[in-house]
Amino acid sequence: MHQRIPVLDGFRCIAILLVLFYHLTTPQTTHYPHNDFFPGFTRYGYTGVFLFFTISGFIIPFSLEHTPTLRLFIKKRFLRLFPAMLLCSLITLLIARNLDTNHEHPAAHEFKNLLPSLTFTNPSFWTIITRTPFHWINGSYWTLWVEIQFYAIAALLYYWRPQSFFKNFFLAATLIGASKYGPTLLLHNDNPFLLNWKYCNELFNLTFNIGWFTLGVFFYQLYKNNKKTSPFFISAMLIFLSDIDRFQIPIPSITTLLLAILLFTLMIKNSPLLLPLKLPLITRIGKISYGLYLIHEVAGLILVNKYYPYLGPLSPFIFILAAIGFAELSYRFFEKRFLTSR
Repeated sequence: MHQRIPVLDGFRCIAILLVLFYHLTTPQTTHYPHNDFFPGFTRYGYTGVFLFFTISGFIIPFSLEHTPTLRLFIKKRFLRLFPAMLLCSLITLLIARNLDTNHEHPAAHEFKNLLPSLTFTNPSFWTIITRTPFHWINGSYWTLWVEIQFYAIAALLYYWRPQSFFKNFFLAATLIGASKYGPTLLLHNDNPFLLNWKYCNELFNLTFNIGWFTLGVFFYQLYKNNKKTSPFFISAMLIFLSDIDRFQIPIPSITTLLLAILLFTLMIKNSPLLLPLKLPLITRIGKISYGLYLIHEVAGLILVNKYYPYLGPLSPFIFILAAIGFAELSYRFFEKRFLTSR
């Protein structure tokens, strides 16, 4: 197994805490108990997902270079992703069916919705195939489908021509990033082809997030080349900028971009400023962040709302501590077995 980079777990800790506070302290439905009790900036915690994408962009080329075959890479990714997804999806289903008495999370009550989650695919595919509506068990699982698309493209490009991986990836990323604009510029809004093209972009939603992965790949190239200037910086920035127009207020995305650039630049320079992110507690939370991410949303919202009358504004913090405890047990006694067996 290749050597782990501890500071990346520190980055993951930042990302998962952003996401946790976003989902558990920001009003999600009309009955949500916190209202405006928590500071307004927690509503921008969704940007933690983009930081996760950037980390993946860095770590996947690193993993590919330490994995000799495509078959082994697929096996390793499957053993890392599937067991925890199975466990957390089933627990979410059980919590929803037994505790979500008001049916605030109807998708989490249906067994059929395990299918998109356990296959890491867009529910819309299953809706098209079966003509029956499918949804994610947890809404936040949409990011796993984006990750899978990135893994597939990066792996195919790497094992096709390892020596040309970076050049080919940045070319592919540029085409993917631009693909959502070409027909839009050339065709009228009511054109059937354009409507189908937009629908395909929604199905294969990597097109809207490729910039974050590209940023991570760019920094890995810098890291690998021992801080030498990369010729792909302009490409990475253009691809990223093509993504932020989806946001009415792009300031949170730009702030996350600057944070990612700062963190990875300091990492490449081995700056002592990042020493706090190497503390054992911080890196441990980052290490178990996958299970924490999978369990937190629907289960968290149900439990926080259910026990808010007794715990008040402390309820999200108590759930976060409980979720960290669950993720630690899951990683230590369940997930790790699959990691060590590969």
